[in-house]
Amino acid sequence: MATCDARYCFTTISIGSAGSESDGGIFSRSRLGKQLRDHSLPLPAPKYMDGTPLMLPYVFVGDEAFPLMTNLMRPFPGSSLDSEKRIFNYRLTSAFGQFLRATWICRL
Repeated sequence: MATCDARYCFTTISIGSAGSESDGGIFSRSRLGKQLRDHSLPLPAPKYMDGTPLMLPYVFVGDEAFPLMTNLMRPFPGSSLDSEKRIFNYRLTSAFGQFLRATWICRL
């Protein structure tokens, strides 16, 4: 399990879990998971989104295996979603693509 930033740099890597263990289970026992759960992870302060009055926190993006947390976003589950939720899932999946690109860059 790993995390990366917007510049494709890995920021955390966790190895040594059993192959049959779920990502959600590994995450819940990881240092990162515990720090997110108890709000002790030193994240940057929220920032204004360009061109809007919205101040947004920094978040991690995971898949359906991860729990929904204050600083951990995941797609809406299910297939019978309204258009707003489908668009959200599409955009969130695009953000997750940043991590996938980082893993491929690492392999090259």
